[in-house]
Amino acid sequence: MTSTLSDLFKVPVDVRDLHWHDDFYTQVVNESFVPGDPDAMVGPDHFPYTILFTPPERTSRAVPLKTLIEEATVNGTGIVLNPRANGADWVFGYGNLWSYRAFGSFFIPSETPIESGPLVLEKDTKILVGSPSEMFFPSYARRVIGDYMAQAFHISNPGVAILGPLGDAPASVAFTIFREDFPSEEAYETAMRRMTWFLPSHYVITGLPKSQEIDYTPL
Repeated sequence: MTSTLSDLFKVPVDVRDLHWHDDFYTQVVNESFVPGDPDAMVGPDHFPYTILFTPPERTSRAVPLKTLIEEATVNGTGIVLNPRANGADWVFGYGNLWSYRAFGSFFIPSETPIESGPLVLEKDTKILVGSPSEMFFPSYARRVIGDYMAQAFHISNPGVAILGPLGDAPASVAFTIFREDFPSEEAYETAMRRMTWFLPSHYVITGLPKSQEIDYTPL
């Protein structure tokens, strides 16, 4: 029997298995939600989220999630479902929403697990570089990520490049975020981790040294 979204939300977080996630992703895209009042918040991760609630009954104010996903990917927010003082029923990062809008799935496993965070290349490594296509890196995401890089990291010319497969690793993205521009390794790694919030789950970030001369596509 197919579970309703309200039934799924009643399942404790620590017992939500793969089957639960499959059911949830199938159900949630066919649901409609009511915007909160206020309709936005900054999460504990310091990223912006659109607030949505499950309506107790049918109402003309409810908006299909698919429509809300398009709005969020343009506005640069994640989505939080039914937030409360001690948590929420579910949280989508921006990358989850971009992934659904572009590829029809909120979560796509990476071809190669990266256990220690973004890949970092050694100086003078030879790489294949290309410009991202609209399908791989759509214009709405370019604007959102470019604005974030400018505001959060004070990068005057945000850019992105697509790197060809490197050894066992799949193709990846590189941004104009360089270790040389941060006061410490920890600050740089934190910045790189924060960028993953914006990306689909199967995208990998590669850190390049500033001395690696490649052509970045402006964001």
